[in-house]
Amino acid sequence: MDINLYPTYPDPTVTAGAVEHNDGRVINMLLQELGGLHVRRQKDGQWFAVEPIPGALVCIGFEGFYSVHVPY
Repeated sequence: MDINLYPTYPDPTVTAGAVEHNDGRVINMLLQELGGLHVRRQKDGQWFAVEPIPGALVCIGFEGFYSVHVPY
């Protein structure tokens, strides 16, 4: 298990985060507080934004599995 934290940077003009990459895990669970997450569809390579939902847990898995779990 890996755990990553990307805290909010105090200067909003500076961006921080990860470069384009593949996560080699079976499933990824994200608590996304800010925008910026993009996922790529394997069949055509198209990227699309995953808009944050406050308190939601984003699950991204193998073979296109994707879901959002909202706590209310």
